[in-house]
Amino acid sequence: MDDSSLSRLPSYFVKDDLSCALSLQPVRGLSVELFLTQTKSNSYICSSITGDVVDMSGRLTMSTIGLRGDRTERLLRELAENPTTEQAIDRFASGYLVSPKMQRGLPSSLNLLPNWLLTIDLSSLSDAVRSLTPRLLIKHQYRGLLELPDYRLRSDTGGSAPYDLQTITTTDLFSPLLGLDTSVGKSLTLSAAYVLSKSHSILTESLRLLSQTDRRCDVSLRYQLKLPPLIRSSLPLLSSTSTSLESSLGYSFTHTSLEEADLRRSTQNRLRGLDTHSLRLTLDYHCSRSLSIRGFWREDIRTPLVTGRQYPYRKSSYGAMLLLTLHP
Repeated sequence: MDDSSLSRLPSYFVKDDLSCALSLQPVRGLSVELFLTQTKSNSYICSSITGDVVDMSGRLTMSTIGLRGDRTERLLRELAENPTTEQAIDRFASGYLVSPKMQRGLPSSLNLLPNWLLTIDLSSLSDAVRSLTPRLLIKHQYRGLLELPDYRLRSDTGGSAPYDLQTITTTDLFSPLLGLDTSVGKSLTLSAAYVLSKSHSILTESLRLLSQTDRRCDVSLRYQLKLPPLIRSSLPLLSSTSTSLESSLGYSFTHTSLEEADLRRSTQNRLRGLDTHSLRLTLDYHCSRSLSIRGFWREDIRTPLVTGRQYPYRKSSYGAMLLLTLHP
């Protein structure tokens, strides 16, 4: 009997998921959401003769609280002379993790901490604010992540750690750091948000430290105007008692920076820097419940801050669309 599947080594996969969420409203107008997550997955390949594990690889992701700042200069000073993989991991854990101690070769479970989302409705707290706007929301969200995208069981038992940690990454994401959502009357809506993301990764084999910073600012303005019907028709497709014109104007600015630190050579290098501006305008004229006409214009400008493979870029796009919605 010839079956290629019989020559494969037996394997199995184990995945553990933990997810907790808690919603609170301590005072009127203030909403607090806490959430905690952890995902751990391991795959095992066993010997076909003895059944012992011959290869194991895994991935670990957990929510945490970083907010430790940039420790690149400190790591370069501490690892200036003959750095080793174990020393680099220990110094990185001490600089960026809440609990630097390892638990069975992996980051301690003490690093598992909740993240949060805060929402404040100022219009519900003050009659003076409510008289100006029916809705004024302020948002703040933080999400911290500790990731081990690929770790493997060491083949040699002489090592001090049972696992070979390929990469360790910590991320602080404020999405948004500060957000505003308000409306004036029943026609005008304004939204603004500032998003900040910082991540630090150590590559244990090459002893390199990568630090990336992303900043984004979004502003959008939407206005809706009711109009009398311009076309009177007996056709169901065009019949309507009223029409509306909806306009949307949006602007976003994005800054991206990626820096590399070589822990062996004690050098730093900026790999990438990019600024992007985007301006969008959309006009929607709703002729009826089923028919709409859309006109749009968009301008994108990209400016590289580091010379290399990236070049200045500018793109303009505009056009018109006819939107048809069928109703039963």
